[in-house]
Amino acid sequence: MPPLRGILHAAGLLDDGILGQQNMDRFEHVLAPKVQGAWNLHALTKNKKMDFFVLFSSTSALLGSAGQSNYAMANAFLDGLAHDRRAQGLPAISINWGAWSEVGMAARLDPSLERRRSVRGIDPIKPSDGIAILEQIILKNPVQVAALPINWQQFNLDLDGKSVPPMLRNLVSAKELVTRDSSEPNIMDQFKAAPLSERCEMLDHYVREQIIKILRLGPSHGLDANRVLIDIGMDSLMAVECKNRIESDLGVKLSATYFMQEATVADISNVLYDQLEGRGQTSEGLDVDKAKDILAKMDQLSEEEVDALLESLLTENKDQ
Repeated sequence: MPPLRGILHAAGLLDDGILGQQNMDRFEHVLAPKVQGAWNLHALTKNKKMDFFVLFSSTSALLGSAGQSNYAMANAFLDGLAHDRRAQGLPAISINWGAWSEVGMAARLDPSLERRRSVRGIDPIKPSDGIAILEQIILKNPVQVAALPINWQQFNLDLDGKSVPPMLRNLVSAKELVTRDSSEPNIMDQFKAAPLSERCEMLDHYVREQIIKILRLGPSHGLDANRVLIDIGMDSLMAVECKNRIESDLGVKLSATYFMQEATVADISNVLYDQLEGRGQTSEGLDVDKAKDILAKMDQLSEEEVDALLESLLTENKDQ
């Protein structure tokens, strides 16, 4: 065999899930091909004369990706390794790729994920375009570069303007950051203006609409308000998306795991109503005033009394 003159490291695995569902085994599973694989290639070739050393990273390391904390971390390592090699005078390029169509891990995922990216204005990279981009990148030889086809206005619309990551704000104009139609009804304004007798029904309708959008159901879909969301297709990524959308619209705080337990449309509506009406209920069911009182007295309690108090609170919340 001729001498080795270049490396393309394109290995990777996915094990998606919201952070609360992750554990060390799942992280190690995803980190191994990226971190251990790239480091082995680096260690075994750093004393050889190489023309190129290309690492296939991901835009998840730049922009984040709901449910992919382990994958984002693995790719961030590749970016760091590329910069470290360059500092040592070694060849290195890290490419933060978007999803490719037809080939690769993204092509094997649930079609609903592809639809979700499309709604956000992120297009997949055709293999022929990807090869052409790769050739240009190798010729230009940057240490790190992102390759991601984005419709910026549609992308900002999904992020609600104010949530555009800081690193992207210089890429879009002020005009593009105005993402929502000013004529679109504001749910909070409607809620405040509505009579008390209509507010519960209004929230129920709002939550139902959000769930239908997240699940990509038809607008006329008859969604049972008392059916558990995970039984009708809600997954961890959808839960994060739904949580973020509701928090942005209503200015409340919800737990993503709440959507993945026994939550129904009716449950979520009730939790939101309690928060918006100032009844002192959080999404976990603990009374805020009671919590403040407990914290004020915490220093006066023994360890045994604290344990007993926690046990009684857990039992009380379980019964609710």
